[in-house]
Amino acid sequence: MEICCKSCNYLAQPSELKDISLQRAKQLKRSTMPPLYTFSGSILILLLIIYFNVQGNQQAKMELEYINNPEVGDVYLYKNPEDLLGYPYSFMKVANIEGDSVYLNTNSYSYDSYVWAFDDEDAFINLASGFHKQELVRMYTDSEIKSIDRDWPESTGFGREKEYDINELLEGLKSEDEN
Repeated sequence: MEICCKSCNYLAQPSELKDISLQRAKQLKRSTMPPLYTFSGSILILLLIIYFNVQGNQQAKMELEYINNPEVGDVYLYKNPEDLLGYPYSFMKVANIEGDSVYLNTNSYSYDSYVWAFDDEDAFINLASGFHKQELVRMYTDSEIKSIDRDWPESTGFGREKEYDINELLEGLKSEDEN
């Protein structure tokens, strides 16, 4: 420990001080607290961890409410556990609800990573598949449904839909089989 004179900036060694001065210096050092900015980084990191933890819990509660009480327009980010091509992520949008059945339209693209919005050319296809509500809850619990978005912004592209005529689609498949 060195003690510095404020007027002349002389650094005195403890051996140069009298016992009384040395005791006063130690007492002063014990009585002063380090400045708050010393811990500001740690405090900021702790506050961020708490914030994101609370936000994550609120998001999980909200998604659980959404999966148990689906509404037309809800969008699910789905991860296909059986994907072999490297593009496991796609979206499903609630098109209709009848009793315990939920009818979902899927989008036309698949994605290789977790995404929050459609590619510019992507849209939902108007061919709905039916699911029982309990099946959707199971898919959410098993993390096949990764996220649920109810009040999505227009910038996500979730409002885009492609109209397919089922007869045209079947004729196209029939002509491919003939070739």
